[in-house]
Amino acid sequence: MSQFIPVELHHASRLLNHGPTVMITSFDEQSSGRNIMAAAWSMPVEFEPPRVAIVVDKSTWTRELIERNGKFGIVIPGVAATNWTWAVGSVSGREEDKI
Repeated sequence: MSQFIPVELHHASRLLNHGPTVMITSFDEQSSGRNIMAAAWSMPVEFEPPRVAIVVDKSTWTRELIERNGKFGIVIPGVAATNWTWAVGSVSGREEDKI
């Protein structure tokens, strides 16, 4: 059973308006590199089509993967994921596979 709760795309921006820490997932098909990071800077930008802006430092593994692949995912963790969110934000994906 999945612990994720699907949210219709047109409602997703409501989850970001209050400025939560989010987790950003990234993947590179060529190298099979993957990563997840905690990010404090995200915001909805547009409703139609749905767009979100995130801030990812240029020196991070996540940024490198996003630039290679052009795609990323956003996970909005609940309170039960506090320790997991802290853990993925405390280690570099270059050093450890966090997924």
